[in-house]
Amino acid sequence: MAFDTLDYARKLEAAGVPTAQAEVQARALNEALAGSVATTVDIANLGADIANLELRMNARFAEVDARFEQVDARFGDLESRLSTRIDSVKTELKLDLGGRIHTLGWMLGVLVAMNATIIARLFLER
Repeated sequence: MAFDTLDYARKLEAAGVPTAQAEVQARALNEALAGSVATTVDIANLGADIANLELRMNARFAEVDARFEQVDARFGDLESRLSTRIDSVKTELKLDLGGRIHTLGWMLGVLVAMNATIIARLFLER
């Protein structure tokens, strides 16, 4: 946005403002506007910065997606394996312990869940 200081000063003079005061006001307003108005170059640079940021973010998201795919490939069937193993242990405990299975099964379930959480967290932090 171009600011015409001469035109502004003339309009002030036409409204009755003394010439010297009109010129000072025009220069002061021009200085104030010069630092706060974006030029087309500023906007173009900002657009380029945003495009660069978008490219970097897309690349980072691709890295994160690849990491999750690695984790899925490594532990994809972990839940089913754990479930099968828990069922097997429950069956063995039922045969051996009878009525105390409920308490032991609950405790075993909590321990397995805690260990699975710790293992998953360790691999996600790498």
